[in-house]
Amino acid sequence: MITEEVKPDQGLLEDMGLGGLALTKVNEDASLSVASEVLINGDKLFHVQSYDIGGGQRRYDGIWKPGNDGRPVVYGWTLSDLQKKNGELWQQGFRLSHQYSYDIGGGQRRYDAIWMPGNDGRPIVWGWTLDDLKKKNDELWKQGFRLTQQQAYDIGGGQWRYDAIWTPGNDGRPVVWGWTLADLQKRNGELWQQGFRMVHQYSYEISPGQRRYDAIWMPGNDGRPIVWGWTLADFQKKLGELYGQGYRLAHQHSYDIGGGQRRYDGIWMPANDGRGIVWGWTLDDFQVRLGELYNKRIAIGDQALSLPKLLSGIRQKLDGKCVGYGVVISYRGGVEFRYDAGLARTATNPPQQDFSVYRRTNLASVSKTLTAVGVVKLLTAKGLSIDTPIGAYLPSDWHRGPNVNSITFKQLLTHTSGIRNPNKLGMDYESVKRLVAEGIGTDKAYQYQNHNFALFRVIIPYLNGFKEQGVTDRGTALAQSYMNYMNANVFKPAGLKTVTGKPDATNPTLFYPFPAGKVSGWDFGDASLVVGGEGLHLSMDELNQFVSRLLYTDTVLNAQQRKLMEDHQLGWFRGNVTNGTLFSHGGYLWFPTDNGVASLNTSYYAFSIGVVVTLIHNSPVSPDPGNFVIDAFNGAWGPR
Repeated sequence: MITEEVKPDQGLLEDMGLGGLALTKVNEDASLSVASEVLINGDKLFHVQSYDIGGGQRRYDGIWKPGNDGRPVVYGWTLSDLQKKNGELWQQGFRLSHQYSYDIGGGQRRYDAIWMPGNDGRPIVWGWTLDDLKKKNDELWKQGFRLTQQQAYDIGGGQWRYDAIWTPGNDGRPVVWGWTLADLQKRNGELWQQGFRMVHQYSYEISPGQRRYDAIWMPGNDGRPIVWGWTLADFQKKLGELYGQGYRLAHQHSYDIGGGQRRYDGIWMPANDGRGIVWGWTLDDFQVRLGELYNKRIAIGDQALSLPKLLSGIRQKLDGKCVGYGVVISYRGGVEFRYDAGLARTATNPPQQDFSVYRRTNLASVSKTLTAVGVVKLLTAKGLSIDTPIGAYLPSDWHRGPNVNSITFKQLLTHTSGIRNPNKLGMDYESVKRLVAEGIGTDKAYQYQNHNFALFRVIIPYLNGFKEQGVTDRGTALAQSYMNYMNANVFKPAGLKTVTGKPDATNPTLFYPFPAGKVSGWDFGDASLVVGGEGLHLSMDELNQFVSRLLYTDTVLNAQQRKLMEDHQLGWFRGNVTNGTLFSHGGYLWFPTDNGVASLNTSYYAFSIGVVVTLIHNSPVSPDPGNFVIDAFNGAWGPR
């Protein structure tokens, strides 16, 4: 294996992970003093339902329609968290408009929910018996509220509970509970003649093959097609027919009738708008679609960055052009897109697995930024400057060659220490010990060297009070001490679970040439003893969380510590982009195969506008995409 070798035609390949973004003098005005503004002017989700298709896999159906309001959405929340969130959003001027709950096992329910802007009163109940619900409905009717949505569910032993939402109204609003389909259809015909139209229905199985229906009607005289128990294929065909006739799907509910067969009930209303609809999507794909349809944009002055267009620009360079990849895009700490495609493991390495932004892999040189955070935090805690020499924080019995003791922390963090590594030494304890013994020259010009950060695996423990006495395997002890410090002081404050230098124990993500052919992939092995400049293992989702909390909260570093990293480019690189700047770092590992080079490629991009992109692909990309994330960012701007 060759780790992050610099290739002459790629300059800073290992700096950026993707190659070609040279260091530039930063335009100090590029970050702009104009505050960014969030623009949302696409389609908005107004109906969602999720269901278990087996093996703990959930799928989502959803309906969107045009709108330009903000609309918070949550998935899979506990009731207590949902109620807390509802209270917070109430104060911010949002009202719960739709919710759907489901049992995840052991009597535990989870909630998906949508809020819309509003300032009306809106009573909500969860887990009520039908008798209590009916009584509450009568009370609220007299107070000027009308039932808008309800859902029934079995909590065991034939006991049914209801969640419900009321909104202000003074119209007549018939409601039925627990009716057979035949009775419901008959009642719908009667109410149709009386000037009422069905707006909501929900069905449930009370025993094998027996379904019951709850439904709500409102005054109306429009046409309103309704279907019950249709296959998805027939439902989709009907949708197309009704679309041409001027009807749009307003409500749907699906259910399993056994053997994995689903059936759909639906209500259409007259409309001529565009209306996005999906069926059976994974949550990640559903959320990506949500973001695309929302068309969230970040505006500065008379220009705006389209987040869906940013994702699209990245996908155009990767889809079908590498074995697998994952990208996470966030804005000021809130994830906007999680997208993965291709394979994490091919059929050559069973089990074949899809790529996932949630699986941990070696970050390669992206680890340097994380180590730099640990160094800055520890130095400031000790009251030391980044210009402090490192000599006092190396093992006492190490021979120090020429000019080593005078190397400063800043020089290591910025690759200006003078380390050149002419003998191609490794990153393990004995290799960095030999490097120190050989000494360095006096040339302090910038030259990227992994050993600058490998040394921090030794220095951080000594700076933190490491005791040599009684230690028989110092290399292992120092590596563990480094990891202990990083977990306690860097990763835990960022909300991350314990981080290691090892791949997943079961079916880890593997790395391949492209195309992979029959080549067996590799995970680059256990890096526990070489961490510091490489080897830390995080998922892209976790990396995005880390970078976001580093930049937009004080939980990892405080403002003064962040400024130190930014002003001196400690552990990351700064460059200019459209309407601002970015901080970034990349990682690259490779090994030869019979089918060409196999590689690991990681990177993050923290744009001054507040957008953070984290990315990994587990093979080379063909053709070479160049600086495609930066190109996608620059190309995603347009008139506001």
